[in-house]
This record gives sequence, C-alpha cells and structure tokens, in this order.
Amino acid sequence: MRLLIFNLYFHPDPTGTGLILGELARDLARRGHDVVAVTTVPHYGLDEVPAEFRGRWIHDDRWEGVRVLRTAVPVSRRKTMVTRLATYLSFAGLGLMAGLRGPRPDVVMGVLPPITTGPSVWLISLLRRAPLVLNVQDVYPDSIFRAPGLARINHALERFLLRRAERITALSDTQREMLVARGADRGRVSVIPMWTDLEGVRPGPKENPFRAEHAAGARFIALYAGNLGVFGGIGVLLDAADRLRDDPRIRILIVGRGHGRDALIRRAAELQLPNVTFLPTQPRERLSEMLAASDVGLVTLDPRLSVGNVPSKTFTIMAAGRPVLAAVGSKNEIARVVAASGCGVVVPPDSPDAIAQALRAWADDTSPLDAMGSRGRSWAEQHHDRVSAVRAFEALLDGACARDVGHT
Repeated sequence: MRLLIFNLYFHPDPTGTGLILGELARDLARRGHDVVAVTTVPHYGLDEVPAEFRGRWIHDDRWEGVRVLRTAVPVSRRKTMVTRLATYLSFAGLGLMAGLRGPRPDVVMGVLPPITTGPSVWLISLLRRAPLVLNVQDVYPDSIFRAPGLARINHALERFLLRRAERITALSDTQREMLVARGADRGRVSVIPMWTDLEGVRPGPKENPFRAEHAAGARFIALYAGNLGVFGGIGVLLDAADRLRDDPRIRILIVGRGHGRDALIRRAAELQLPNVTFLPTQPRERLSEMLAASDVGLVTLDPRLSVGNVPSKTFTIMAAGRPVLAAVGSKNEIARVVAASGCGVVVPPDSPDAIAQALRAWADDTSPLDAMGSRGRSWAEQHHDRVSAVRAFEALLDGACARDVGHT
C-alpha cells in the first residue's frame, strides 16, 4: 500500500498529533508499506525554524523509512491568532503542492483539525484519484469561535469533507456521534482509540534523578507534561497552586512548550507562586523517568472542549503507572476512562478548589496512589496498545483502497 499522510505536525514536533502520526507512519513503514508524510518543518512552540530546515519551500527528507515532505512556515516570537492562521494557510498551499509530488498514492489520510488542511487534502485525493481517509483528533464546538461567521464556515467545511471521505476515524463513541450529527455517514466512521507507547513508557521508581533535580524540597509532585496550547485549560492549575501556596509539601511541575506557554509563565509571575516550576520539553529518553518521578499526573481541558477532545497525555500517565487527576467535563472520554479503569479522580475543568482539595488529600494519604497507578497501567495494556491500534489503521486503510473511489 502506498499511503500519503497529510498533517500540520510530524516528528519531531512534540505536540500530540506530531508524535502520534510519526509513530503510525513509522510502524506502517516497518510493516512493508510505502509511506509519505506531508507536513511542516519543525516549529511548534519555537521562536524560529531550526537552521537545517531554512532556505527551501519544500524539504524532501527521510525518517525511519518514511519519506517526509516538509513545507516552510512563517514563525514568529509572538504567538497570536494571526500568526497561527498564517501557518495554517501556508501549509494548506505548500502542502497541496508537496502532496502532488511523486508516485500516485493508493490512499490519502488527512488529520483534522485544523479545518484549513481539509480542502488541500481533499484536492490531493481528487487529483491523485485516491480515496480519502479523515483522521479526526478533535471536534471543536461553536463556542471556541469568536465570530458566528467562523463557526458557520467551519461547519460547512466539516460537512463537505465528512461527506466525501471514504473512511473516517474517531477516538471515541461520543466523538463518532458528534461526527455523524455533523454530516458523516455512520457506516464510514470507525472508532480507533488513542494509543500510547507501552514499551517506551513503563512504571519506574519515584525516587530518581529527575525528582531529585526538580522536587525543590517538596514531598508530593503533581506533573503536567505536554502541549501548552491555548485550549489546554492549564491556567486552572495556577489557580489551584495559588490555593496551595501555604502547603510546602506540594509542587506542581509544568513541562512542555506551546502557544500558551508565555501567557502561563506571566500569570504565574503575577501570582508570585512559590510552588510551580516550568520546564522545557524533556528529551524523549527521559520521558519514563520524568513520569515516574511524579506522585500524580495532571490532565486539563478547556471547559469549551468538554466533549470532543481526548487528551492523549492521559494514556501516557497510565502507561507510567501513575494515577490521573483529570480536570475535564463529565461527558468527556477521559472522564469515562478514569472512572471505568479506577486509575484516578475526575474534577470539573473550571474548579481550582477541587484540584487543590484532591492534591492536598493525596499529600495527606498517598496509600491509594499505587493501586490507582497499577489499574491505569493494566487498562492501557488492554485498551490503548499501539500495536493493536496500528493494525486497526492498517485494516481500515486497506479497506479504503479496496473500494472504488467516488469524489462527488
């Protein structure tokens, strides 16, 4: 099978879809498929493009058996809606050009959001006469759009694309129902759960070098590690830390980069928080050590994304055998997973008091934490194994290839 994957991010960008799509592409290439990824040069959370990726509109690269076509993007020190839109639009145009290079693919897979990539990947599918598969990571509600007109445009593009895709993947049953409500044919939507790297991330000793470096005298470490995006809802952790400033036992580590990082650091400085530490994204080889060093892993989500978003960091925490404190809506998939697995506690996404209360209670009595972590690891092994997910994607993509292509 010749597969073309079209996504704004790819390895080594440390944001969720970049890591997930990199793993999928690499694993499919190892299984004998010819995989091409059309993406951007590494830039997420950076102030400038790395030197080796400057000077060309499209870089033709190789990584782990995958051909990677990387398009240039504008990068600015200021992270605003305008700069993000410029990135989205530049990739839509240059990505279309890159997607028309080389041999005709048997199937084209595009990742949503952002919705701006949709028309480009559909045109590639149409012009290359290859079936289109949409991999939906998030479903955005109207409330995140500042103007009603933008919400209408988003709905129209979604409906157009969902009706033309040969196959669509969703991360949960709830997400599938949302896609059907927005115009997808139920028979074409398959649920493939988010996976995690169970081999690369394993439970380890809490007392390790990472904890020694960053605990700063605290006895209880709550870790948020991942994308510091504008819709991450991470600000609630700073408000929770403000309520815990009188408890020297507890420290909150916030690790990662993203469009919202600078604003979070400014807010923490305004509050003069003595119990919060920001760290840059850590090398991949330290991921297990970093997760093991925590007493609990934190998951947050903007209340407006309470249903259609599935934070992938949850499953990495579970793989590490650490309990999860999830500040998400009660209808979110993560709330269901945490409750069903018994791997932690769910609190409202906009309640710093509830977060602070849970952390203080666990600092008082850590005895339930090991059992929660073990249950999370077992659940991840049963339901979120990467090998099983890659095989599911392989079967779905093969099935799309087997059907006649109809672009209407």
